[in-house]
Amino acid sequence: MAIPHNDNKCPVYPSPAQRPKCADSTGKMATPPLKQERPMTYVIEQPKPADATRLVEVWEAAVRASHDFLDEMDIQLLKPLLIEQYFPQVALYVIRRDDGQVAGFMGYTEGQVEMLFVHPEQHGQGLGRALLNYATQELGAYLVDVNEQNPKALAFYLSQGFKVARRSPLDGGGRPFPILHLQLDKPAP
Repeated sequence: MAIPHNDNKCPVYPSPAQRPKCADSTGKMATPPLKQERPMTYVIEQPKPADATRLVEVWEAAVRASHDFLDEMDIQLLKPLLIEQYFPQVALYVIRRDDGQVAGFMGYTEGQVEMLFVHPEQHGQGLGRALLNYATQELGAYLVDVNEQNPKALAFYLSQGFKVARRSPLDGGGRPFPILHLQLDKPAP
């Protein structure tokens, strides 16, 4: 396992107890500073036409990582429908990494998050939460549907304050993939 190095050419270790002494630029022995984590920055905006291919890539990677109830035929059937049918029906928003690459996206319409996907390489970094917060706080979303067979997504939405309002035994395409319809508790006036 390689040990990462900082700009001072000293190994970076997670705790001071694990850090050896190393020479600084004057030749003296010095304890290198811990690697500084940059605060995560991101941009949420509507996608550009050139982002269409990347949106499909993010969708496919996220689906393969979380929708193990779909088989290859289901994925290949749904993939072309994204650009042809699903994307045009919603207001799309993307979240970009520091380098400008789309890391995730969300589709919104009439108070509902219709889709939210983050590339699995970016899972656990707060990007899904940022997209959902944007949808609820800036767009007024209070509804979201989730596949019952996707327990991680369900746990995510429940942790963000959504509650199960009802269940449908079939998905919107009439397939036997039960859907849980979630709703945010609205604050009392």
